[in-house]
Amino acid sequence: NINPINSTMMVSSMLFLTLLLVAISHAAASTSAVEGFDSQADFEERVLKSDGVWLVQFCANDKDCGSSSYSKMADLIKGIIHVARVDITATPDIGTSVYHSKKQSSGSGNHKTTMYIFGRDKMNPRHYTGAPDSESIIQTLMDETIQLIAHRAGVTPGGTPGGSNQKKSSSSRKKKPPNRVVEGTQANYDEVVLNNPNVVLVAFTAPWCGYCKKLKPEWDEAAAQLYGQGVTLVNVDATQHEALAQQYGVSGYHTIKVFPGGNKKTHSMAYDLPVERNAPTIAKFALNLADETGVAAPIPELISQEVLQETCGGANQLCVLAALPHILESTAAGRAKYQDMLAAVQKQFRGSAFRFLWLEGGKQLELETALELTFGYPAVVAVSLERQAYSVWRGSFSEKGMAGFLNGVMTGRQSTVKLNPESPQLVVQRAEPWDGKDGAPIEEEEMSLDEIMGWGDDDDDDDKGEL
Repeated sequence: NINPINSTMMVSSMLFLTLLLVAISHAAASTSAVEGFDSQADFEERVLKSDGVWLVQFCANDKDCGSSSYSKMADLIKGIIHVARVDITATPDIGTSVYHSKKQSSGSGNHKTTMYIFGRDKMNPRHYTGAPDSESIIQTLMDETIQLIAHRAGVTPGGTPGGSNQKKSSSSRKKKPPNRVVEGTQANYDEVVLNNPNVVLVAFTAPWCGYCKKLKPEWDEAAAQLYGQGVTLVNVDATQHEALAQQYGVSGYHTIKVFPGGNKKTHSMAYDLPVERNAPTIAKFALNLADETGVAAPIPELISQEVLQETCGGANQLCVLAALPHILESTAAGRAKYQDMLAAVQKQFRGSAFRFLWLEGGKQLELETALELTFGYPAVVAVSLERQAYSVWRGSFSEKGMAGFLNGVMTGRQSTVKLNPESPQLVVQRAEPWDGKDGAPIEEEEMSLDEIMGWGDDDDDDDKGEL
């Protein structure tokens, strides 16, 4: 079955790309397709009451109003999208309901050349603040056109009319790894972005945007690689949360903003992602930024089966389990030193397949026995849940020693052992998390000699002491 909306978007995309190539290859001169208006009433009738998409440039001098590149772009999309120009010095009344109100609300008293896209909501046009080249402008206009078509069809672009789903193939029914991308909304934005100590990358996207669909698998893969590494990747649907997008001047999709690590981020800290949009490049950039901003990714405590799967259940991941001494043996200060050492090792291996967990020795006896952690604490083991194999570190618990061990695991120099084939599933008992405090010694109840010896109150005093 052919999805009419997908077909429309495919045709639209091909048409715009074809036109763009024609523009680059054949800059043929023609009568300008830039339209003008006789009055405010003419503007309202032709633009605000229009069924189509309009791009209107508001300019203030002969140089800007006479831009040849704008005219050439208008020639290119003539008959597809309306392109107009308003000289606000010669005709200050035209566009008053749009340009002047926008200018005043922004606090600007200067006349600037600017462009507005009148798409689905004519009374709330999009202020175009993207790159000034024709390709970028046309891509934004294409996105707006597809959104308009989808709105008329009553579907989300890329979806199926009526919301029905086709039967999924057998491959799609396979269990997928968890998606590590956080969905950002107006309600949770402060929590997941501004108050998040991690490095945060925010992608502002639209569901009908072709570039966004191309980005999604790269974004998902990068998020999986960076999970637990002091980096958070966020996606914001800018069509649903327009106020957020406008706060960062988003005018085209996708737009990716970068926030450095640390608490109490502000909107002004954001800047555009300066690297290519593929998973390895995004991950490398984010990890470098995490190192620069000193973000320490917390190492989770292994207190349930869910924690094990959440942290180490991904493809090609190696789980580093550190069994630390009981709190009564190490005290809180001693445990903190062990954790700092683990964090230092984790930082050395940022971006690798290793994921780190710690547990209190003796709390997970079944798991510790299965992994041969029976020689005292602290102890370290590297486990592959996927390959059902493990390798135990029997050297000193030091940063240098653990780093050498993990390098040996990565290069294959470290020997590995298969998990027991009869019970390859590692079992984690649910436990209470550490509260960060010193342990309280167990107080034993004092017993009298009578209670120890079993003498009752009715026994004669003469009998006491007889065996």
